[in-house]
Amino acid sequence: MEANQINEKMAKKLTDELKAIEISGPPSLFDMPMCVMHTIVDNLDAIDRLILRYVNRKLRNFVDNKKPIFKNVKVYSVVGGYNLVLGHDKSTIFYDSKGSGCIARCDGRRMRKINKSSLAALFGDLEVWMKNPQLQLDKFSLYAVCDDELTTNLLKKITNVEYMFHAKSIYLSVAKFSNVISILSHFKPGFLEEIVFFCHSGHESIHELFLLEQWKQVKSVFIKWFPFDDFPFEHLVHVSCFELNLPRISVSVAIIIRDVLMKTAQFEYGKIRLYDLNNMDDPPDIEADVVRVFNPNFVDEYVTRPLQFKVEQFLVTIHKRSLRIKKIENPR
Repeated sequence: MEANQINEKMAKKLTDELKAIEISGPPSLFDMPMCVMHTIVDNLDAIDRLILRYVNRKLRNFVDNKKPIFKNVKVYSVVGGYNLVLGHDKSTIFYDSKGSGCIARCDGRRMRKINKSSLAALFGDLEVWMKNPQLQLDKFSLYAVCDDELTTNLLKKITNVEYMFHAKSIYLSVAKFSNVISILSHFKPGFLEEIVFFCHSGHESIHELFLLEQWKQVKSVFIKWFPFDDFPFEHLVHVSCFELNLPRISVSVAIIIRDVLMKTAQFEYGKIRLYDLNNMDDPPDIEADVVRVFNPNFVDEYVTRPLQFKVEQFLVTIHKRSLRIKKIENPR
């Protein structure tokens, strides 16, 4: 009799334990100590974190509150969709347009099917990181010179973010110069050290760029194409490094470089390449009078060979279609 009672008690206890397991369900990631959760997520790359946040709301909130580990973001359009690079090229997500939706792929493997357009899907993922105030990038790049819709959508997204983005370098390849100004205005002045851009039209409003605090505090500038001869070099006096592609170098520009830029304490390197997008078949050569601004003893009528000479603490190198000035580290 006593043995039966003991067996009944054991059976009831076992039944209760099984019911408790059924009610609570299997153990989840969040049953582990939080330090273990942090360790797991800290060892995931950007793509795996993005996949993890789509599991459930708890994981999404957990991942979104973590500091992003990647330092570079690149967005560009390709045939059939868009690419988003988080960190390095191996962490590239291709949003492949499929009817009214798209398929997100990484490293050739299918990540997920999305019932949105490829552009909407891209910004859905990008927005995750854009809204994270801990995001600090070495470089942000946008290649959209032939895709104004991509630029327009980026501007809509960044306008809705309350704080300024932190990036040391920004590369913009867009159709309109006004887009350069609009996008730059959302990046943190002082933190932004380098500006690189290319655009097809609207360069007449370049003076609006010079009013931006982002421009005033930048250290390095690379303008891929400027269609006019009279670039206002006086607005480069604060930079240590510049590269410009211009259709022509005038004597007055050469004098400003010699008498203004090369006199500033921070200036270290500058390069001008003669390049005219409207006249690529017959690019101009550097004029002999420009050479004589830096070397009065130059007597030739044309630049027929590479020239190199020292001007104070700088080494000046002139080719047929380029002028380079580099500070000598140990001038004697």
